[in-house]
Formats: sequence, structure tokens, C-alpha cells
Amino acid sequence: VYVFERRALATVPSKGYQDIKEMLLRRLHLAGEQVQIHAAESWCARVIDARTYLNVNHAVIDRVCAGHAASRDKIPDSSSPNGASIIAHPTSRIEPGALVIGPLVLGAHSVLRSESVVIGPTAIGRQTTVHRGAVVSRSVVWDRCDILEGAFVNQSVMVSDIRLPAGTRLTEAVRV
Repeated sequence: VYVFERRALATVPSKGYQDIKEMLLRRLHLAGEQVQIHAAESWCARVIDARTYLNVNHAVIDRVCAGHAASRDKIPDSSSPNGASIIAHPTSRIEPGALVIGPLVLGAHSVLRSESVVIGPTAIGRQTTVHRGAVVSRSVVWDRCDILEGAFVNQSVMVSDIRLPAGTRLTEAVRV
């Protein structure tokens, strides 16, 4: 990760390619600008495609839910018979009969309808509804999505404002 003051970007030519590490940092150093290195305390994930985006999300969901479960009791109710760790906004709702297996982060005003299934690690954004009979597995669903009856989402990313028709199968895909 590179952090610059705005004035440093004034040295970048308006046309052509500018490699930060090979050209810009060297030019700033030679101009007497302060250039510092900060070593990260642990590994830093590199997101280069949908698969790595999902992997990073899964790792974060696992870590956050594990920390949440350690600080509070797991939710042992009919919606999570295996004691799945769920971090849900207070305005979200998991209806009786919905099944959650594995860690889940559920956003504000989102609803898991009765007979829906969510398999974690999964993140579901704000104002999203997973309808009866729909399955969301190891995926990231952004805000204001509607996953209709019987739809199946597996290892996929759904960006905001998607209405996934009933019975649709989405596997290892990005839906924009």
C-alpha cells in the first residue's frame, strides 16, 4: 500500500505509464521528499480477482465471527442448530425455520425468510432478502439484493441492487 500527499502526484506525467516502485518513489527521494517504509505486522491479503476477493472475505468473516463468539455466547436457536456464529445488525431478522450453518455477517434491515439456507462464511449486506427455499453458500452479497425463491448462490459475489430470479443458479460468478 502506498500513501502519498496530494502534491506528490503532481510529479506523475499526465500521459504514459508510471511505475510507483521503480519510478515515482525514486524520483521523490531524489527530489528530497520524505519516503518512508512501514512494515506490516502480519501478512496482507492481495485481491486480484473474484476468487481472492472471496478468500479474503471468508478469512475476515471467520476471524470476526470467531472473536465475536469468544466474547459472547454463540446463538443456540433453531436458526443455527450447530451454534453458528452470527453477527447480525439489530434491525435484521432471521425468521423461524431459516437455517444458518457456519459464520454469517448480516447487515441492517436484511431478512432471511423461513426455509432459506445460508452456509458460511457468508456476508449479506443491508436491506437484502433471502427468500424461502433460496440457498446462499460461501458468498458475499452486497446491499439491497433480492434472492428469490429457490435461487442458489455458491461461492459468488453479488453487487448491490441485484434481483436474482427464482430458481436461478449462480456458481463461482460475479453478478453485476
